[in-house]
Amino acid sequence: MIHKNDEFLHEFKNKKDWIESFRINFVCKKNKVFGAVDIDYLFRKKQIRASWFILFNKKKYENTNIFKFNGKLNLKKIGNGKFEYSILSPLEKFKLLLKNEQINANIDITGIFPAYYFPDNIIDNEISEQQVINHKTWNKYQQRCKINGNIIIRAGEDKGKKINFDCFGQREHEWGISQMDNVSIQSTINVQFRDMAMILTYAEKNTIPESNGYISKKSGNIPIINVECESLTTNKARDSMSASEFSYKDAQDDVDLLVAKSFFSIPMPLAKNMNKKFFRFRNFSEFTVIGTNKKGYGVEDHYVSAAMLKLFQSTD
Repeated sequence: MIHKNDEFLHEFKNKKDWIESFRINFVCKKNKVFGAVDIDYLFRKKQIRASWFILFNKKKYENTNIFKFNGKLNLKKIGNGKFEYSILSPLEKFKLLLKNEQINANIDITGIFPAYYFPDNIIDNEISEQQVINHKTWNKYQQRCKINGNIIIRAGEDKGKKINFDCFGQREHEWGISQMDNVSIQSTINVQFRDMAMILTYAEKNTIPESNGYISKKSGNIPIINVECESLTTNKARDSMSASEFSYKDAQDDVDLLVAKSFFSIPMPLAKNMNKKFFRFRNFSEFTVIGTNKKGYGVEDHYVSAAMLKLFQSTD
């Protein structure tokens, strides 16, 4: 169960892989406005790193802000003039202000569907042919939200243009120990449909698949009990990803295939020692559930090794 206090920061555990982060994404097909925001608390450095992307008319606007963190856990508002995130009412209302030299964005976020607390990951044990539980060292919840906002273009050919938008989005809060050793792929898919959202997560650690996810409806959440990555497609330079396919099974025994076609792919930064060995992509994509032909829009995040990409390309 999620409590109001969970909306704030948690006691820092002095461990190398301890993380705490907030993620927000939104998709407005009608007004061609798409966005993703990452807020990471760097406890050891006493800093907050806030990165965001807004896509409008297939043009990308972005910024990364790093500013001081005073260590207080009950902060309702953080920012530095160019970035601001506010918790107006825990579990209900939030606000974002984003600025750079090219764009201003004013975004109101309202939780509308029940929040979902992620259970332990499910592992496919190929030896026993049974699913087993990987007891997690992290905590995470998400919520489907109503997004209302506007952007004002400050430079370029669209200078002076103001765009209002009203759409759906997803917010996420995660904290705990991030176990990324021996991970060859980690993917998160957030899709907004007219009447629901779907979230899939998939990872392989030491070649063993783990998965999680849920379907968010007004009436409640349906857990997804198995996810498999069927394909990932990049260009030859591996600086953009054009498509992905994930099959899934939910707790009601419905099985289907989710196919994504990216209309904008962003190569994400990596640590220097990971370059050429791993790739990160953030995609804004159109999705189709093959069995029902249900269509939606959303955001994909992929962290994948060069060896894994090569394996997918060899099976195309």
